[in-house]
Amino acid sequence: RLDKGLDSKGCVVTANNDLVEISKYIELNKTPIVIVQDLVFLQDKTWQANRDALSETVTKWLEAWRAKNIEQYMSFYHPELFKDAKGNWKTYRAYKQAVFSNPGTPKIDLTNISILQFKNYAVVNFKQSYQSSTIIDSGKKTLYLMQDEKYQWKIVTENWTKAVLEGQHDKFAFV
Repeated sequence: RLDKGLDSKGCVVTANNDLVEISKYIELNKTPIVIVQDLVFLQDKTWQANRDALSETVTKWLEAWRAKNIEQYMSFYHPELFKDAKGNWKTYRAYKQAVFSNPGTPKIDLTNISILQFKNYAVVNFKQSYQSSTIIDSGKKTLYLMQDEKYQWKIVTENWTKAVLEGQHDKFAFV
Protein backbone atom coordinates (compact mmCIF):
# COMPACT_ATOMS: atom_id res chain seq x y z
CA ARG A 1 0.00 0.00 0.00
CA LEU A 2 2.91 2.38 0.52
CA ASP A 3 3.55 2.53 -3.21
CA LYS A 4 0.01 3.80 -3.86
CA GLY A 5 0.78 7.24 -2.44
CA LEU A 6 -2.18 9.00 -0.85
CA ASP A 7 -4.50 6.00 -1.12
CA SER A 8 -4.94 5.59 2.65
CA LYS A 9 -8.30 7.45 2.94
CA GLY A 10 -7.25 9.00 6.25
CA CYS A 11 -5.64 5.93 7.79
CA VAL A 12 -2.01 5.76 8.80
CA VAL A 13 -0.08 3.56 6.38
CA THR A 14 3.32 2.15 7.25
CA ALA A 15 5.58 -0.70 6.31
CA ASN A 16 5.22 -3.85 8.44
CA ASN A 17 8.80 -3.67 9.73
CA ASP A 18 8.17 -0.10 10.99
CA LEU A 19 5.00 -1.26 12.75
CA VAL A 20 6.85 -4.15 14.38
CA GLU A 21 9.56 -1.74 15.59
CA ILE A 22 7.15 0.79 17.11
CA SER A 23 5.06 -1.96 18.74
CA LYS A 24 7.93 -2.55 21.17
CA TYR A 25 7.26 0.85 22.74
CA ILE A 26 3.47 1.08 22.89
CA GLU A 27 0.54 -0.56 24.64
CA LEU A 28 -2.62 -0.95 22.58
CA ASN A 29 -5.32 1.56 23.59
CA LYS A 30 -3.01 3.09 26.20
CA THR A 31 -0.16 4.83 24.40
CA PRO A 32 -1.01 8.05 22.56
CA ILE A 33 0.72 8.43 19.22
CA VAL A 34 1.18 11.85 17.65
CA ILE A 35 1.90 11.97 13.93
CA VAL A 36 3.35 15.21 12.59
CA GLN A 37 5.11 16.33 9.44
CA ASP A 38 7.84 18.22 11.31
CA LEU A 39 8.68 17.80 14.99
CA VAL A 40 9.79 20.95 16.82
CA PHE A 41 11.05 20.81 20.39
CA LEU A 42 10.40 23.65 22.82
CA GLN A 43 13.05 25.29 24.93
CA ASP A 44 13.15 23.76 28.43
CA LYS A 45 11.72 26.87 30.14
CA THR A 46 8.84 27.13 27.67
CA TRP A 47 8.06 23.42 27.95
CA GLN A 48 8.10 23.59 31.77
CA ALA A 49 5.86 26.69 31.83
CA ASN A 50 3.33 25.03 29.50
CA ARG A 51 3.40 21.82 31.53
CA ASP A 52 2.98 23.70 34.80
CA ALA A 53 0.01 25.69 33.48
CA LEU A 54 -1.81 22.56 32.34
CA SER A 55 -0.95 20.65 35.53
CA GLU A 56 -2.21 23.54 37.63
CA THR A 57 -5.47 23.63 35.67
CA VAL A 58 -6.05 19.91 36.26
CA THR A 59 -5.13 20.23 39.95
CA LYS A 60 -7.51 23.16 40.54
CA TRP A 61 -10.27 21.40 38.56
CA LEU A 62 -9.82 18.35 40.80
CA GLU A 63 -9.84 20.47 43.97
CA ALA A 64 -13.10 22.16 42.91
CA TRP A 65 -14.61 18.73 42.15
CA ARG A 66 -13.55 17.32 45.53
CA ALA A 67 -14.97 20.40 47.29
CA LYS A 68 -18.21 20.11 45.27
CA ASN A 69 -17.87 23.81 44.43
CA ILE A 70 -20.11 23.97 41.35
CA GLU A 71 -19.19 27.54 40.34
CA GLN A 72 -15.46 26.95 40.51
CA TYR A 73 -15.75 23.47 38.95
CA MET A 74 -17.78 24.68 35.98
CA SER A 75 -15.36 27.58 35.43
CA PHE A 76 -12.93 24.99 34.01
CA TYR A 77 -15.38 24.12 31.21
CA HIS A 78 -15.75 26.26 28.10
CA PRO A 79 -19.28 27.73 28.34
CA GLU A 80 -19.88 27.89 24.58
CA LEU A 81 -17.82 25.00 23.20
CA PHE A 82 -18.21 22.27 25.83
CA LYS A 83 -20.14 19.20 24.71
CA ASP A 84 -20.32 15.63 25.97
CA ALA A 85 -22.75 12.70 25.96
CA LYS A 86 -25.07 14.59 28.31
CA GLY A 87 -25.24 17.65 26.06
CA ASN A 88 -23.82 21.14 26.34
CA TRP A 89 -22.37 23.18 29.22
CA LYS A 90 -25.79 24.03 30.63
CA THR A 91 -27.06 20.44 30.74
CA TYR A 92 -23.73 19.20 32.12
CA ARG A 93 -23.88 21.85 34.85
CA ALA A 94 -27.39 20.74 35.87
CA TYR A 95 -26.19 17.12 35.98
CA LYS A 96 -23.14 17.96 38.11
CA GLN A 97 -25.25 20.15 40.42
CA ALA A 98 -27.48 17.14 41.09
CA VAL A 99 -24.41 14.94 41.73
CA PHE A 100 -22.86 17.55 44.02
CA SER A 101 -26.10 17.75 46.06
CA ASN A 102 -25.61 14.17 47.29
CA PRO A 103 -24.43 13.98 50.92
CA GLY A 104 -20.78 13.51 51.80
CA THR A 105 -17.48 14.46 50.26
CA PRO A 106 -16.21 12.39 47.35
CA LYS A 107 -12.77 10.84 47.36
CA ILE A 108 -11.23 11.33 43.90
CA ASP A 109 -7.74 10.25 42.94
CA LEU A 110 -5.93 10.69 39.62
CA THR A 111 -2.92 8.60 38.65
CA ASN A 112 -0.85 8.01 35.53
CA ILE A 113 -1.48 11.52 34.22
CA SER A 114 -0.21 12.24 30.71
CA ILE A 115 -0.43 15.60 28.97
CA LEU A 116 -0.10 16.20 25.24
CA GLN A 117 -0.21 19.76 23.93
CA PHE A 118 -0.17 21.28 20.47
CA LYS A 119 -0.44 25.06 20.21
CA ASN A 120 -3.62 26.03 22.07
CA TYR A 121 -5.00 22.49 22.39
CA ALA A 122 -4.22 19.81 24.96
CA VAL A 123 -5.26 16.27 25.79
CA VAL A 124 -4.95 15.04 29.39
CA ASN A 125 -5.32 11.31 30.12
CA PHE A 126 -5.40 9.72 33.55
CA LYS A 127 -6.73 6.85 35.61
CA GLN A 128 -9.47 8.09 37.90
CA SER A 129 -10.77 6.52 41.09
CA TYR A 130 -14.00 7.96 42.45
CA GLN A 131 -15.71 7.07 45.72
CA SER A 132 -18.75 8.73 47.26
CA SER A 133 -21.58 7.66 49.56
CA THR A 134 -23.40 6.21 46.53
CA ILE A 135 -20.74 5.28 43.93
CA ILE A 136 -17.39 3.52 43.77
CA ASP A 137 -15.96 3.75 40.27
CA SER A 138 -12.64 3.58 38.45
CA GLY A 139 -11.60 4.11 34.86
CA LYS A 140 -9.79 6.21 32.33
CA LYS A 141 -10.73 9.81 31.72
CA THR A 142 -9.58 12.01 28.88
CA LEU A 143 -9.96 15.78 29.05
CA TYR A 144 -9.75 17.78 25.83
CA LEU A 145 -8.78 21.38 26.54
CA MET A 146 -8.42 24.56 24.55
CA GLN A 147 -6.98 27.91 25.55
CA ASP A 148 -9.58 30.65 25.47
CA GLU A 149 -9.01 34.26 24.40
CA LYS A 150 -7.57 35.01 27.89
CA TYR A 151 -5.09 32.08 27.56
CA GLN A 152 -6.97 30.08 30.19
CA TRP A 153 -7.27 26.33 29.63
CA LYS A 154 -10.90 25.27 29.30
CA ILE A 155 -12.33 21.77 28.93
CA VAL A 156 -14.25 21.43 25.65
CA THR A 157 -15.12 17.75 26.08
CA GLU A 158 -14.26 14.77 28.22
CA ASN A 159 -14.46 11.02 27.74
CA TRP A 160 -14.85 8.35 30.39
CA THR A 161 -14.07 4.64 30.01
CA LYS A 162 -15.13 2.53 32.96
CA ALA A 163 -12.49 0.08 34.16
CA VAL A 164 -13.22 -3.60 34.28
CA LEU A 165 -11.92 -4.64 37.67
CA GLU A 166 -9.83 -7.78 37.83
CA GLY A 167 -9.90 -8.86 41.45
CA GLN A 168 -8.42 -5.67 42.87
CA HIS A 169 -9.55 -2.06 42.74
CA ASP A 170 -6.25 -0.79 41.31
CA LYS A 171 -5.95 -3.17 38.32
CA PHE A 172 -7.44 -1.94 35.07
CA ALA A 173 -8.45 -3.65 31.87
CA PHE A 174 -10.04 -1.24 29.43
CA VAL A 175 -12.56 -2.54 26.92
